[in-house]
Amino acid sequence: MINPFDMTVFHYGYRLLLLPIILCSALWLTPTNAQAALSVTCTANMSNVNLGSIILENSESASTTGTLSYSCDNSGSTAGYLAVCMAVNGGSHDNDDINPRHMLSKDKKEKLAFDMKLSTGQIWGDREEKNGIEYSSKTIYIAAGQKNITGEETITIFLVSGEGNLKAPPGVYDSNFSGASTALKVYTSPNNFTVNCTKKEERGTIQFPFTVQATVTSGCFISATADINLGSYAVGATNITGSNNAVSVTCQKEVNYNIGLSPSNGDKYGAGAMTSKNGNLDTIPYQLQSDASGKPWGNNGTTYGSLTNGVTGKGNGLPKAHTVYVNVPLADVRPDTYSDIVNVTVYF
Repeated sequence: MINPFDMTVFHYGYRLLLLPIILCSALWLTPTNAQAALSVTCTANMSNVNLGSIILENSESASTTGTLSYSCDNSGSTAGYLAVCMAVNGGSHDNDDINPRHMLSKDKKEKLAFDMKLSTGQIWGDREEKNGIEYSSKTIYIAAGQKNITGEETITIFLVSGEGNLKAPPGVYDSNFSGASTALKVYTSPNNFTVNCTKKEERGTIQFPFTVQATVTSGCFISATADINLGSYAVGATNITGSNNAVSVTCQKEVNYNIGLSPSNGDKYGAGAMTSKNGNLDTIPYQLQSDASGKPWGNNGTTYGSLTNGVTGKGNGLPKAHTVYVNVPLADVRPDTYSDIVNVTVYF
């Protein structure tokens, strides 16, 4: 028998409370398969540079070129793009000394100012220094597994004027760019991109050491000559004298030199004759002297050591003036204008 029963439904009111739940998770971003598979390595080389023989005439203008090159391989399984940045600092003399740089003599006491510039005309430098910029390649496409993607830049190496190179004594000078003096940075991406070679924290670590060298050779040149004007005199005048700082010679520091003077007649002892340019056959004899007392100044040798009646000196990289004295014993000639050409020879 089924017992009847009362069914009572109790209804309780309720509220739905929504509580915020903060979900925290550490997300690790991993390269895509394409990025992971693009694996590029590069090497670089800068050819050693020798400016050759440096003499006074080119000590502030000599230049040559070197080749900065790189080669890259992609050992990955996908293609992409690469670009390289290549830096160089001041070298072995001073890492921060970029504009200009300096080569040093073997005893490290003397220096020769030089610099290096890119094909753009800008000084080749380092992103960590204020002067100069790194070499920046264009972006280059590289296929999966492709090797020997290469590029190069012409670097001009030149001596810098106004920095005392005239005073550099003879010898071999060099600057070594080894260790951290050079740096190659490689940038890669699956997509084409714009390379930035200025971020200091991204300076490269791949090195490409090289040396810049020059050899300063002994040299002198006649930097100036001046005329000696004896003035006007009456016919028959005797013992006419005159002088002038007629010869200026520039030689490198510590270079010994000897100056010889030769009248147009070739006399080895400095005895010449002034002639007229108007057809007058009269001549006025004169004697070149190295001092007012009458010591003859001639050119009786062919080398520094064999010249015994010249005037000697030692170079310091600056012009040195030498006074030439002239004595005319007698001017018993017809009225006219007389002159002669004196040849100057410097032996060193």
